[in-house]
Amino acid sequence: MNHSRLLDSANNSRRLWRKRLQPRLLDSAKMDKSKALDIFEKLESRRRDWTLSPEATPEQAAPAAEYGDIETIGRILALRVLEIPVKEFILDGIERPDRYKLTLQGVLSLQRNTLDEDNHDKTLNAVAKKYEHYGIDHSYIASEIRKTWVEFPSHPILKAAVLENGVFFTMLPFMRKYGGNSLNSSAWNISQDEAIHVASHRTAANLLGLKLDKQLDDLRKLTVEWIFQDSSKGADFYLNRSDNLISSGKASANFGPVDSDEGGNYTVDAFYETSNSDLWY
Repeated sequence: MNHSRLLDSANNSRRLWRKRLQPRLLDSAKMDKSKALDIFEKLESRRRDWTLSPEATPEQAAPAAEYGDIETIGRILALRVLEIPVKEFILDGIERPDRYKLTLQGVLSLQRNTLDEDNHDKTLNAVAKKYEHYGIDHSYIASEIRKTWVEFPSHPILKAAVLENGVFFTMLPFMRKYGGNSLNSSAWNISQDEAIHVASHRTAANLLGLKLDKQLDDLRKLTVEWIFQDSSKGADFYLNRSDNLISSGKASANFGPVDSDEGGNYTVDAFYETSNSDLWY
């Protein structure tokens, strides 16, 4: 393992996170309650329970994974520390005085999402143990990123929406393409939940009249750039797709199944086993 490269990466990341960002509000549209109620009801009908108990044996990354992709898997797994903060963002959001705007159905939907976050956290912790043999440790920077998101002054519902839509939905497909069997399966199961979360949190943010400001948007970009800086496709590939998800809630035209390995099993550069319309209403 090239430890000097990891140290340089960590130092560069620290400088990146100290960057001062200037605020600027971006446009956001409000949603009427009748449409929101319909969305929340549809989302509840799509929920499914799942459990995964990965074996404790070490797991190899997919054959297609290059050195930088394995580094990226390490960064992604280190950022599992964001799962519980997302849960706390949601719980904080539904306890605020403006929660009445969310409707009862919206509050119940958001509460159900918090249970999913617990499941995701346990699953990713178990999977991370299977990759410890690579000796990749990005926990320090991941903890700094976690701290930055937790302390960021934006509304917690908006932070949850941006993280799950613009960050998690870039990590999940990478896990599916470059991870081994348990990482692939975990990402698939989690992505089914996240498709619901993204739609419900964006709907909640619209009901609350929240706007995505430039500071929070830049934090999203910095997070994605840090994750994918060593990936074989480069950070820009994933940042562009993150931008598109944030701006439209949809994947770009080539953001789906694009190739197959020699065994004929389809691999993906992004998660989309679900329709784009399931992410945005």
